[in-house]
Amino acid sequence: AQAAEIGCETRTTAIVADDPEQITAAVREAAVDADLVILIAGSSAGRDDYTARVVASAGSLAVHGVAVRPGHPVVLGVVAGDPATPTPAAPILGAPGYPVSAALTFDIFAAPMLAALEGAAPRERPATTARLARKLASAIGSDDWVRVRLGSVGGDIVATPLPRAAGVLTSLVRADGLLVVPAGVEGHHAGERVRV
Repeated sequence: AQAAEIGCETRTTAIVADDPEQITAAVREAAVDADLVILIAGSSAGRDDYTARVVASAGSLAVHGVAVRPGHPVVLGVVAGDPATPTPAAPILGAPGYPVSAALTFDIFAAPMLAALEGAAPRERPATTARLARKLASAIGSDDWVRVRLGSVGGDIVATPLPRAAGVLTSLVRADGLLVVPAGVEGHHAGERVRV
């Protein structure tokens, strides 16, 4: 849906079982005519998370894990279509399975990549400055993408942080914007002006 929203032609394949051979076959088939392959779920480092291994064996693994919350276990690389024929490799994004992580991963990585592939500038979303409604703590070391509600209080725009768990899909539905706390910042104090 996010790809279609920015004007892409999309194709969704059937769900594939957690089996490396089946996932590899599906990825290779998708890479034959795709500008970007997105593999959803299986990007963590658990026993049944095969995305990084599949990308490494079907092409080239560039990144497994990024300093972004939510969305840390992202996989980036390229995969070849049919190995028997010289088909160009397609970029692949292994998106985390948690819904918020998957959606934000698309915005952070896939949308700019798709824009670059067509020679366009990445989409600029509207932005505003808001006063933070309450203290917002953030761990050092990762860009923290916080969903916020916006409201007007006494002529001021106020940003209220929403629940931050990667599985809380309603936080995306209810959000009016995103506040990015950079990796080197421990958070913001209540009343601080922030960019949303």
